[in-house]
Amino acid sequence: MIGRWTGLVLCIAATFVPRAVFAQEPNLRSELEAIGALKAVGTVVATVDGDPVDAADVNQIVSLALRGQAVTKDALPGLEAQALEHVIASRLVTKFLDSQQITVSDAEVTAALQTVKNQLASQKRTFADYLALVGMNESTFRKDLTWKLRWAKYYQSVLNDAELQKFFDLHRSTYDGRELHVSHILFRAERPPNQATQDALLKKAEQVRADIEAGAISFVDAARKYSNGPSRRQGGDLGYISRNGVMAEEFSKAAFSLEKDQVSKPVLTPFGVHLIQWTDARPGTKTLKEVLAEVQPAAIQDLFQRLADKMRADSKIAYTGAIPYFDPETKQIVLPEPKAASTKDGATKAPADKAADEKAEKAADAK
Repeated sequence: MIGRWTGLVLCIAATFVPRAVFAQEPNLRSELEAIGALKAVGTVVATVDGDPVDAADVNQIVSLALRGQAVTKDALPGLEAQALEHVIASRLVTKFLDSQQITVSDAEVTAALQTVKNQLASQKRTFADYLALVGMNESTFRKDLTWKLRWAKYYQSVLNDAELQKFFDLHRSTYDGRELHVSHILFRAERPPNQATQDALLKKAEQVRADIEAGAISFVDAARKYSNGPSRRQGGDLGYISRNGVMAEEFSKAAFSLEKDQVSKPVLTPFGVHLIQWTDARPGTKTLKEVLAEVQPAAIQDLFQRLADKMRADSKIAYTGAIPYFDPETKQIVLPEPKAASTKDGATKAPADKAADEKAEKAADAK
């Protein structure tokens, strides 16, 4: 083998056991609840072929994704929408695993569960504490663990050396270490986004892109005129970036999919809407062997998504709108309608979130 697969039990356990920094964040759940990141258990957020998707499943992913990280309110819609899509995709892949008769025994699940408990004990945490932190009980945890064991059994049988090399060759620009000299134009609302402001930003970005492509204005001049980011002073210049560097994933993915001097379509990230262009590249020289630790999980995720997309074609997915979700047609985030809070005299007012707004603005400027 090019590289050894992590042991099945340890590989799956690692997806559940939090990093040490997560174990040092006892207030994480209360912080998430305070900004509305966790929805009430029992809330139906979508259906897959008529079967309800509970908010608890989304809460689990949101909690794990934010372990040890600062919580910014304006980043939540995208995270919640991504978490919901992952839950839906997992349901669809489960249908595929059922069709392939991929199963695991109770003994395998019990052994994996014990590994999880042992790893938590090594961090001086109890299994009960962890379940409370991520909003699960042992029954739902065991169910998720069973799914992940089945999935691992399948992908380990499919992703051999040849398939990994094929994946690397197809995505060489992502993993070989090349760097792009990029610029961007950032369109950012003054307040945390709602559907109306998001749509307005996307429309404005589309118009500016059209003007650039028509030759009415250069990318540099458009950045100086329209960008809300600090890089506008340099005509949007951000310098060289790597594929898996400090930029938001949506940004990097879009940049590395472009041809030289091409202007991207509007790209939505937690910091706003971007137009992106790269003008120079530094070649990369890394081989598959050198980046295997990055390629393996990416190949697994790619296989997961391809299977989910395949199964989605014959499935009926419906969203309730209780949490943000990606519109199936436009792929843009659809936000829930804001709910006003009642005052004692019967008037309504928006939730007080000025501090969260300022924090989000600082985070965006830091980018």
